[in-house]
Amino acid sequence: MNFSELQTEVFRRLDESSSNPAFWTVPDVKSALNEGYEEMSDASEWYESNANLPLLSKRTYYDMRTCFGGDTVLTLKQAFNSTTRRWLNPVELRELDYRTHTQWEDVTGEPQSWFIRGLFWLGTFPKQGSDSGVMKMYFTSLPPALSAGGDEPGFPQEFQYGIVEYALGDLLSQEAETKKALSHFGEYLTYEAGLKSYTEGRISLDRINRLNG
Repeated sequence: MNFSELQTEVFRRLDESSSNPAFWTVPDVKSALNEGYEEMSDASEWYESNANLPLLSKRTYYDMRTCFGGDTVLTLKQAFNSTTRRWLNPVELRELDYRTHTQWEDVTGEPQSWFIRGLFWLGTFPKQGSDSGVMKMYFTSLPPALSAGGDEPGFPQEFQYGIVEYALGDLLSQEAETKKALSHFGEYLTYEAGLKSYTEGRISLDRINRLNG
C-alpha cells in the first residue's frame, strides 16, 4: 500500500471521510502513520544502509549521530577499509584494554578493528595517522519518513497493516479511548513480531536451486 492508501484505510477504520474528515485531520493521520512506520522499523531493523566514512588524522572516535550523513544508526554491522581492501574485525573495549597494548589509543596505522563506545561513538584501532582513506560502513537505520502519496513502506505488504493499527491506537489514545487504543496496539504488536521474524530470517537459509523440479 502507498501512503495515500494507508491514510484512506485509517480514515475508513475511524468512520471518517478521507476527503473531508470531520474530526481527525489529515496531518494527524500522516503523523500517526509515520510514527508507526518508525516504531516498526526501529523494532525490526529491516532497513539496511551504508555510508563512506572518511578517516581523519589521529582520530580514534567518530560521532555516529553526524558522520553518516544524518542517518539514524541503529546497529553497525560491518566495516570495510578501502585502502587495505580488508574487512575490519569488531572488538570489545575489554579486549583492547587487557589483550592489546595498554596504550592502544595512541597507536596509529591503518584501522584493523572497530568498536562501539557508549551510545554514539564508533572507534577504530589503530587510529589513522593522516587525513586519508575511507571506511565503508554497513548498518541498520531508520528509513525516510513517508511523504508523497505514492511513497510505500519498504517492507512486505503483509506487515503494512501494522502501521495502520499503530496509527489507530495512537489517535484513539489521544482522545482517551483507552480500551479501543489498547486493542489496536495489541494488533500492532502481532505485526511487529512478524516483521522482526521475517527480518531475522532473511539470510538464515540460502536459496536452493534444483533441477527437474
